[in-house]
Amino acid sequence: MAGMTRLEELKQSTRSAHQSVDDMVMAMAPFDSRANYLRFLRLQHIFHGGMKSLYEAPDLNEAIPGLANRSRYDAVCADMA
Repeated sequence: MAGMTRLEELKQSTRSAHQSVDDMVMAMAPFDSRANYLRFLRLQHIFHGGMKSLYEAPDLNEAIPGLANRSRYDAVCADMA
């Protein structure tokens, strides 16, 4: 991984894990029906709800400006409404 940026290293080292998650999600056919989409949203709600405190952490927002604005939790909640 010589000569790569941190971002490139991170992407390369997590590519397999992210692809596995993507394959699992797409196997659920989340966009094939309203019922599937609602099931997908429930999973997203759990995941993003668990991550919400990280997106709001002052120390992380100091290190990563704008992090709080990148949270998808509110968008997931809006879709569930």
